[in-house]
Amino acid sequence: ALPGTSWWHRPERLIYEATRPAAPFTSGARPILIVGSTGTLGRAFQRICELRGLPSRLVGRQEMDITDPTRVDAVLRRVEPWAVINAAGYVRVDDAGRLGDACRRANVAGPVNLAAACRRRGLPLVTFSSDLVFDGTHRRPYVEGDEPGPLNVYGATKLEAERRVLDLL
Repeated sequence: ALPGTSWWHRPERLIYEATRPAAPFTSGARPILIVGSTGTLGRAFQRICELRGLPSRLVGRQEMDITDPTRVDAVLRRVEPWAVINAAGYVRVDDAGRLGDACRRANVAGPVNLAAACRRRGLPLVTFSSDLVFDGTHRRPYVEGDEPGPLNVYGATKLEAERRVLDLL
């Protein structure tokens, strides 16, 4: 991930402060592309990269609408990341039933477009699902192998995205 010494091997690891970023690396390093600049998850990943000295680029819908394969390809070509983190999506769970088309575009078409573009370029992709793919009837924590049973449109779109992205990767 880095052209230099990993953060855990650098002397400043012993004086790590949560508010102080790690020393930056050479400017020629390829970044991690983080998609979802307005969300909590996207900003958290950017902060983690900053604290670890990992070059990253955070983009939002204005720069890269993941529902548009042409724009996805253009940004990947321009940024030339070595990995992509998808933290974008439709997050208004209560509105998803009423605005199902918008939810489906953001939560299914978007991740599928990203997965297809990353596959073509041989890039690793990290994307996220939701606990709402499960119906909540178990009296124990759910694990990946449990049978899904979404109870709403939002959960159904996350489940469809999981299945379609896994087929691509």
